[in-house]
Amino acid sequence: MNFLNDEFRIWKGKWIWGENKSIKNSYYYFRKELEISDNKDLKILITADTRYKLYVNGQYVGYGPIQSQPFCTYYDTWDISNYLHQGINVIGIIGYYSGHLKQTRGGVLAEVVNSMDEVVLATDKTWKTMRSTAWEEDAFSLWINRYAPSQEFFDAEKEPEGWAKINYTDDTWHNAVVIKGNYSDIPPAVAPWSLIRKRPIPFMTDISVNIKDIVSVGECLNIENRFRQNDLSISLSQGSTPTKLTQVKDMKNLISNKGYATVKSVLDGTYGGIYNPTFIVDFGRVITAFFEMELEGNGGESVEIGYAERLVDGNFNNALECQFADKYTFKKGRQIFRSFNWRGYRYVKLIFKNCTRDVKIHNIKGIVSTYPFNEVGNFESSEEKLNKVFDICRYTLRLCSNESILDTPWREQSQWVGDASAVTIGGIYACFGDTKLPGKYIQQSAGNQYQTGFMSNMTNIVDYEYQSSMIDYNLWWIICIWNQYMYTGDESWINNHYPVVSKMIMSFFNYVDEYGMLNHIPYMIFIDWANHDRKGENTAVNALFYGTLMKVHAMAALKNDQHMIQETKSYMKLLKSNFVNRFFNKEIGCFVEGNYENIQSDEISETANMLSIYFDLCESETSDEIVNKLIVKKSFKKMINAEPFMSLYTLKALHKIGKTELAIEVIIDRWYKRMVEMGANSTWEEWSQNGSYRNGEFSGFFRSHSHSWSAGPAEFLIKYLGGIEIIKPGCKKVSINPAKVSFDYHIKYPIVQGVISIEKKGNDIIFDVPKGIEVI
Repeated sequence: MNFLNDEFRIWKGKWIWGENKSIKNSYYYFRKELEISDNKDLKILITADTRYKLYVNGQYVGYGPIQSQPFCTYYDTWDISNYLHQGINVIGIIGYYSGHLKQTRGGVLAEVVNSMDEVVLATDKTWKTMRSTAWEEDAFSLWINRYAPSQEFFDAEKEPEGWAKINYTDDTWHNAVVIKGNYSDIPPAVAPWSLIRKRPIPFMTDISVNIKDIVSVGECLNIENRFRQNDLSISLSQGSTPTKLTQVKDMKNLISNKGYATVKSVLDGTYGGIYNPTFIVDFGRVITAFFEMELEGNGGESVEIGYAERLVDGNFNNALECQFADKYTFKKGRQIFRSFNWRGYRYVKLIFKNCTRDVKIHNIKGIVSTYPFNEVGNFESSEEKLNKVFDICRYTLRLCSNESILDTPWREQSQWVGDASAVTIGGIYACFGDTKLPGKYIQQSAGNQYQTGFMSNMTNIVDYEYQSSMIDYNLWWIICIWNQYMYTGDESWINNHYPVVSKMIMSFFNYVDEYGMLNHIPYMIFIDWANHDRKGENTAVNALFYGTLMKVHAMAALKNDQHMIQETKSYMKLLKSNFVNRFFNKEIGCFVEGNYENIQSDEISETANMLSIYFDLCESETSDEIVNKLIVKKSFKKMINAEPFMSLYTLKALHKIGKTELAIEVIIDRWYKRMVEMGANSTWEEWSQNGSYRNGEFSGFFRSHSHSWSAGPAEFLIKYLGGIEIIKPGCKKVSINPAKVSFDYHIKYPIVQGVISIEKKGNDIIFDVPKGIEVI
């Protein structure tokens, strides 16, 4: 019989590091010679904590691994046959340990295997290693970022020349340290990496993009940041004046990619100080990219590089928030600097220092790192405003899809459970038809379940703050599992995660009162960034709880779990029978925010009402009345409006009660007028890009320009405008009821079997579906 767990592997390789201790933000070189007589079909299996860069005979091969919790580490497989030759070869690895996650340590694990999976080389104590002095460890670290929190200070003069090549002499290097577990040094029995899994998603695609514009050119005083020298953002955020003393020539060559630009500092002190050339470049829109620069210097010069999503009043300032920056010190000659990690940015500011002689800049690029989606889903219409909204939404889904599903590539770069489950994954299905990245997200999130039964808000990392769990995010995650099952038809999504779901929903049952409502939950209720009344029985959360119970009930039926079938049935019946009495205010004709100690809230929110409609908790006549008051007439001046995140469920609720044309008006009124017309080319975190009303009063601070939870129209304009509903798992049976709106459109919705195509021209609607699909 076949062995069921095909991922289990007893490794010949050992976890190694440069020394017994792990130093935050440290880099180590590793190298090992490999003699072969035949270079065919050789692969390397490799992982690291936190990152690696792999070289074979001095040639760059790849970067990884997927960011993960230490208790579930992913390894990569690279085909290295084309990098090898007969005779002596060298495998070179840079291991980087960021040190920003608890209970982790630096480590590298690798095996070179042949076509028979026989190990021909493995990491062990015979590997040579040296701690790098080229990277400075004491760099500023941004605590909120979960991917690459530290600024990068790299001195090219301190990098050992040719260290990953054959003819390099490593006599001064020492042997690697083998990391041992409590009982063994054989992986996976080595903590903290207690589970090592195959990479479940493809490698990211690297795309080279050039700058679109030179925003400004100038010079600035070289005033040292004496008391916080490790934070480059402070000096990068200082002002500049037009060039008078320094030289900045031929900058347009950087746009045309022909020739080179030249910069030169003034260092003689004649003018009351030292002046440095500086300029700002614009990539045209936010990108997720490694920064790359090819230049020519004399050695000892440096350039400080700052990254930002936007300019502030026309000026570069990243000291206020998200202090992402790097520093590169030149060696002599022509050279290329590429940042070790990618950043999310649109604008880059550069300040050149110590350039007493000309420095030539041959090119500046962004090496975009993005998930290799195929754009098989699409929306085109005769309404150009909708086309533009769709474009920025689809692009944002790409921006936020890397090796994890990110909230934003700019700030946290973190896999937030609610963002991905409620909005992003539906957009990924509709635009790209991908299921591997959502699958990895579901699996990775399940590993972050607390003892409480609830899970971490962020799941591409390990998080021990169980008290901060967002209750509604857990509910969205359960619904997401059901959606993955229905879209793929793969029952293993239920089988593998039903135990996590059961424990989670049983934890919710602990907080159900006599009315069937979740009440006084001692954890955070989020909903969205609007200033919601979250006390006691919250309307939006209980509507979502009811919708979640329906999915758990269906899962229980699939698993023939009679106890859970009865439990969910009873809770649904009790909740629905009391929902209107607890939350509907007959005098004003809509649902209020909640009920606290048997007193209804005097607050009204769009989301509470729209979720009540979407999850079938009010009659159709009542729904029409609510929509007329809240959306059409806007009868309540103090109503809490939905932010972009939950506005998707306003659209879905309107579609559900046959008001798709009104949903289209909402898209134009919100996404087009509040984003596209304001210059957005990706979706913003909130309607206001420069502040928030989340605490009742407006507070000015940055909202990201690249937030996937705001990209809801991408899914809506394909799936819901097309009236596509999955009836049987795996899309084997679908309902198609295209909206008869005032404009023409052409929709493509990818499913497992192919693409559903729907085209409306005038009063005619033509649709085409893959063979074998039953259509209602």
